[in-house]
Amino acid sequence: MLRLLESLRGEGSGSLRSQAERVGLPVGALRNFLAGFPIPDDIARDIEWTMHLPEGWLDGSPVEPQERSGMAPPRAVSSLTAPNGSAPPK
Repeated sequence: MLRLLESLRGEGSGSLRSQAERVGLPVGALRNFLAGFPIPDDIARDIEWTMHLPEGWLDGSPVEPQERSGMAPPRAVSSLTAPNGSAPPK
C-alpha cells in the first residue's frame, strides 16, 4: 500500500483525502490500513482493479497476465470508481 501511495504522491495526490479518493476508499479506511489493520482480500482486489494494477500487486505477488486472461474483474464495491471516473462492472 505504501508503494501505491508514494506513486500517487508523485502524481500530485499528496493528501490522505485525495489518495483515498484515487483508490476508492473512505479516508478512515485508508487511515486504518496505514495504521496496520489488514486489508481484506476483496478490498485489495478492488483497489488493484481501480488502479489498473495486476491482481495480487498489493500482496507482493501479482498474477501474471497470461494467468488472468478470461478472468472477470473482482467484485466491485459500489463506492469504487476507476481513475477515468467509470464504475467497475458488477
